[in-house]
Amino acid sequence: MVRFFFKPKIKKSVLVAAWPGMGSVAFRTVSYLVKKLGAKEFAEIPSIHYYSPTAVTANNGVIQPPYFPKNRFYYYSTNQSSQDIIMFLGEAQPSSSNQYEFAKEVVNLARRLDVKLIYTMAGMLTYEDKQEDLRVWSVATNLQFVNRLRAYNVSPMKKAHISGLNGLLLGVAKEMGTPGICLLGELPYYAIQIEYTPSCLAVLKVLTRMLNIKIDMEEMEKSSLVCKRQIQKILAQLKQAKEQGAGGELMHTEEEEGDLMKRIEKELGISSEVPEYVKRRIENLFEKAQKDISKAYELKALLDKWELFSYYEDRFLDLFKRKNQ
Repeated sequence: MVRFFFKPKIKKSVLVAAWPGMGSVAFRTVSYLVKKLGAKEFAEIPSIHYYSPTAVTANNGVIQPPYFPKNRFYYYSTNQSSQDIIMFLGEAQPSSSNQYEFAKEVVNLARRLDVKLIYTMAGMLTYEDKQEDLRVWSVATNLQFVNRLRAYNVSPMKKAHISGLNGLLLGVAKEMGTPGICLLGELPYYAIQIEYTPSCLAVLKVLTRMLNIKIDMEEMEKSSLVCKRQIQKILAQLKQAKEQGAGGELMHTEEEEGDLMKRIEKELGISSEVPEYVKRRIENLFEKAQKDISKAYELKALLDKWELFSYYEDRFLDLFKRKNQ
């Protein structure tokens, strides 16, 4: 059952929903949108009926209660648009046996709020070493929307399998009579396990055009550039090592591909295995530290705990540069 913090006055609206998935394309894109729009949190779906915690954490030797992922709805309205935007972020995928019922609960609320269209996002795996000009593909619940997407330079996929709620939600929406679209950003095979912001950026640009809104993309663009440079550096190092060894192409065995993925995941730091609530807590502490530098010590402790300091090092050091300016 949905729990409301307050009930906003909704005019004709769309829903943009996301859960963690390959490359964090969906969750990162929508969480960035929520942040840049300053969207207001207005409701949640309690996790207790849909998730089964399998581990606990301990602080200073003391066991903490099990953590239940957050499932929050956000709301954005502007006089510049004829429609409101509702955004949903689920910090984790529910257990497979509960995903269908969870999707029904999200769609039921969407229908109550007069949602006319549902958007989801996902990564589309490609085995090319491709970081520039990443394309965005799509699937939709009816042919009308498939054809409409061509105007945004989005290519329809002839066949697709979208696992988890980023896909299932639209299947349930179609069952219940609400149309939907999934935008899929091309994702290099070696970036599946990391937060691959180049794909997020490609999807975000299309999504904001479709929503007819403008947001500040500078932070995402910088993150995308850093990500690409780091991967290019790793690829160059591995290519050089191979040429100095047995020679030949960089990748031609599954073992070598696996080594590349592990190297990228290790050096870029943000793995899909890091819970979304941890990533969000890190972002929250960065915001607080910009106003109160004492929060930087709490932030550093959290980054060290999850072995993420190398990924965030430049941003962390920038906190102190700003303080001294």
